[in-house]
Amino acid sequence: MKKDDFTHGGHRERVRYVVENNSLKNLPEYQALEFILFYGIPYKDTKPIAYALLNKFGSLKNVFTADVASLMQVKNMTRNAALLLRAFGDVYESIFKETREAVVLGPNNILPYLKDLFRSDETERLVLICLAADNSIISCTTLAFGDPESIILPTKDLMNVVIRTDAKKIILAHNHPSKSVLPSRADYQSTDVAGTVANAIGVQLVDHIIISGDTAYSCFLRCRMSTGEDSVYPLSKRS
Repeated sequence: MKKDDFTHGGHRERVRYVVENNSLKNLPEYQALEFILFYGIPYKDTKPIAYALLNKFGSLKNVFTADVASLMQVKNMTRNAALLLRAFGDVYESIFKETREAVVLGPNNILPYLKDLFRSDETERLVLICLAADNSIISCTTLAFGDPESIILPTKDLMNVVIRTDAKKIILAHNHPSKSVLPSRADYQSTDVAGTVANAIGVQLVDHIIISGDTAYSCFLRCRMSTGEDSVYPLSKRS
């Protein structure tokens, strides 16, 4: 008998049986994640870890797109498991990158797109949207999570994503769960730092946009905007 079967009363074998006969896509998110974690955390009960990951990041998609350091903040996560989850996200992105229809961000859809992106988030999340020259989305990556008061910009991760995707333009966006869309001093500081990094690697930082409910705030335009279907936003450089 395997060590994990002895420890968990054959639970892992039962989960494997369910996966084999139903496929991952038909399982609840927590159980699919629990199964994947078997291969990064051999001798622990991975169900509570799966629940903790989903509670922290909000969805399976967000777990797969989180960085390794953020994943490692969850109790009982191992580095091997964090790397495995990150790899799942990268593989998914690679497989479907060329088969899905590219979303082109324009003046009429950028704010509704961001509103939908953060719709289910209950904690603050910072994302990096990488664009091609024609404003089509190459990737949308979660860079960091933060408390309601602040979020730290991981400049190294930003650079790695931009270089890996060969982006020509980038947009930073994050949500304010507090419902106040106004930027903090730290938000403006992050924008300035991101602009410096973008210039150094030869890409255009289009904007840093904050979303809260039906309202958005542009750190470049320094004004509030509606995120409704009739909203219009100029995809342009800061003057």
